[in-house]
Amino acid sequence: MDPGYDPATGKWTITLTGDLTWISLESNTTVDGGGVIIIDGSNFYIFSITAENITIKNLELKNSPIPVGFYDGDNGTLENLLIHDTSNYGIYGDGNTEDLEIYGCIIHSIGSWGIDYWGSDLIVEDSNISFSSVGGIYLQNTVKAEIRDTVIHNHNLQGIDLNNVAHISIVGCRIYQLGSAGIDVDSSSQDIRIMGSEVYHATSHCIIMSSQNNFIDDCTLTFATSGIHLLNSNNSTIQACVLYNHSDSCILVDASTDINIEGCEIYYAESNYGIHVTLGSSQILIRDCSIHHNNISGISIDASTNVNISDNRIYSHPFDGVSLVGNSNSISIYRNIIYDCGNGIACNVAHDISAWDNEIYLFTWNGISLIQANSIEVFSNKIYHGLDGVAARQSNSINISLNHIYGNMKRGVCLSQSSTNFLVMNNTIEDNSWCGVVLEDGSGDGVVGGNTILNNGGIGVNVTSSSNITITQNLFGGNGGLGIDLSPQGVNLNDGILDVTQGNRGIDYPIITNVTLMPGNTIHIEGYINTEGAGVGSPAFGNAKIELYLANPGSGDCSGGKCYGEGVSYITSFNADANGEFNLNIVVTGVTIPNGSYISATVTLNGIGTSEFGPNIRAMTIASRIEITPENETIFSGEYISYQVTAYDDFGNSWDITQKSNLTIDPSAGGRWVSN
Repeated sequence: MDPGYDPATGKWTITLTGDLTWISLESNTTVDGGGVIIIDGSNFYIFSITAENITIKNLELKNSPIPVGFYDGDNGTLENLLIHDTSNYGIYGDGNTEDLEIYGCIIHSIGSWGIDYWGSDLIVEDSNISFSSVGGIYLQNTVKAEIRDTVIHNHNLQGIDLNNVAHISIVGCRIYQLGSAGIDVDSSSQDIRIMGSEVYHATSHCIIMSSQNNFIDDCTLTFATSGIHLLNSNNSTIQACVLYNHSDSCILVDASTDINIEGCEIYYAESNYGIHVTLGSSQILIRDCSIHHNNISGISIDASTNVNISDNRIYSHPFDGVSLVGNSNSISIYRNIIYDCGNGIACNVAHDISAWDNEIYLFTWNGISLIQANSIEVFSNKIYHGLDGVAARQSNSINISLNHIYGNMKRGVCLSQSSTNFLVMNNTIEDNSWCGVVLEDGSGDGVVGGNTILNNGGIGVNVTSSSNITITQNLFGGNGGLGIDLSPQGVNLNDGILDVTQGNRGIDYPIITNVTLMPGNTIHIEGYINTEGAGVGSPAFGNAKIELYLANPGSGDCSGGKCYGEGVSYITSFNADANGEFNLNIVVTGVTIPNGSYISATVTLNGIGTSEFGPNIRAMTIASRIEITPENETIFSGEYISYQVTAYDDFGNSWDITQKSNLTIDPSAGGRWVSN
C-alpha cells in the first residue's frame, strides 16, 4: 500500500499496488475510515470478504473492479461509503451471502450494477446509486430484501432488476432517468412490495412485472412508456398511485389474473389508454380511480374476461370512457361517473356485459354504444346530454331497463342494423331532441314496455323497417310526434291487411265505436280492427290483443280532423274475436276513467308486433235521469230566462249538459222559447 495525505482535503489516500490485490478481514472486524480515508484500488479488488460480522464505514472507494465483494460473508454492514469509478460492480454479494445491510452509501460511475446481490436478507437504506453502465440494483435468487429511502438514477438500463426473488420491499425510493425500466421483475419472482416511491423518466416502463403476489401502493409514476406493465402477472394490487404523462397506457395489464387497481389517479396517456387490459387477462378489479384526459379512452378491455369496473370517475377522453372489444366478456360496470367522452361506454364485439347505476353525461356520441355485442344488461343508469342515450347496432339479447335517459340531442334509445331479442323496459325516456325510442334497419323480436316516454321532440316510439316489436303498457305524453309511429312516418290509416314494407308490417290499429262507463268500475266497449268506416273487423287481425289507454292528444297526434293517442295511462287489455271485432264489458281496476275522457288503443299480434294508437273516442256515462232548473217558471213576452240541464247516472255521478242557457219569449214565434 502507498498511503498519501492531501492537506487541501485533509484526507489520506491508500493506493493498492501489485503486491496487495485486496484487503483481507477477519470475522468481527470494523473498518472505519472516519471520513478521511480514500482507498484507490488501482484496478484491483479492495475488500473481498469471506468472514462474518464485518462493518465497513466512512470510506471512499474507487478505481476497483469490485470495491466491496462478499463471498460467503454473512452479517455485513456498510455505512456511509462513497464508491465510484468501478469497472464492474459497486457492491457485490454472492449466493452464499446472508444479512447484508447498506446504509447511507453513495455509489456512482459504475461499470456494471451499482449493487449486484445474489444472497438473502438484504437492506439498502438512505443511499444514492447513479450513473452506472448497466443499472442501479440487481438481485438474483434473493429471499427477503428491503430497499428504503434510496435514490437511484441515471443508469443505462434498469433502476432495479429483480430475478427469481421473493419477499422484496421497495419503500420511499426515488428512481429516475433510466435507459430501460425503473423496476423490472421477472416471472420467477413473487411477493414484491413497492410503496411510497417515485419512478419517472424511464425509457421503457416505470414498473414492469411478470411476478406473482405484488403490491404497489402510494407511488408516483410518470414520464415513461407506461407507469405499470403487468405481463403474465398474477395476484397483484395497485392502489393509491398517481400515474401520468406516459407515451403508451398508464397501466398496461397483459395476460394477467387477479389484479386489483384501486384509488389511483391516472391521466395524460399521450397515445393510448389510462388503463389497458388485454391478452386474455381475467379477474380484474378497477375501483375508486380518477381516470381523465387520456389520449384515446379511459379504460380499454380487450380480449379479457371477468372484469369489474366500479366507483370510478372517468372523464375527458376523445373516444370512450370505457371500451370493451375483442370478445371481452363477463364485464360489470357499475356506480361510475363518466362524462365528457366520445362514448360513455362502448362495447364492440363483446358479450355478457352488465352496466348499472352509472351516471353518464356530456358525451359526443352515445352514452352506451353497442356494436356486435351480445347478452348486454343496461339498467338503473342516468344517461343524458349527449347524442343518443343508448345505441345498438348488430347486437342481440339486450336488456335496457330502469334507466333515466334524457336531454340527448337525438334519441333516447336507438336499436338498428338487425339488433334482435331486446327488452326496453321501465325506463324514463324524456326531453330528447328527436325521438324517445327508435327501432330500425331490420331490428326486431323485442319488447318496449312499461316505459315513461315524455316530451321528446319527435316520435315516442318509432318503428322503421323492423318487425315483431311489442310496444306495451308505456306512458306517453307531450312528444312532438305520434306516441307510436310505424314507418312510413305519420298516421298510417288502416287498410285491413299486413304490409311487409311497413314497420311492424303495418298492423291496423283498433277502431273503437263506443266506450260507455257503467256502474261497478265496468266499461262497455265496442269496435273492430279494419279500415276506418268498414264497420266490421278483418280476420287478418283475429284474436289480436288490444290494449286500452287514457289518451291526451298533442299537436303531433292529430291528422285529418282526428287525434290518435298519445296513451298517457294504461287501462287494461283484452282480445278481439276471430273476425277482428270486439263487444264486451270489462271490469277496470287500478285506474279511474273520468267521464268524458279520451280513450285510445293499440293492437298487438304475436310474431308481428304492435300497431300505432287508434283514433281517440270519448268515454261517456249513460244518464239515468235529467233535471232542468228552474222546473216551472212564468215569464212575459220579451223577457229571458236562464236555466241549467243536469244529467245523473246510477252510481252517483252528475254533470252539466246545458247547451244554451239564455232563452227569450218571442211573440212572433207563437210563444215558443227561442235561444239567444
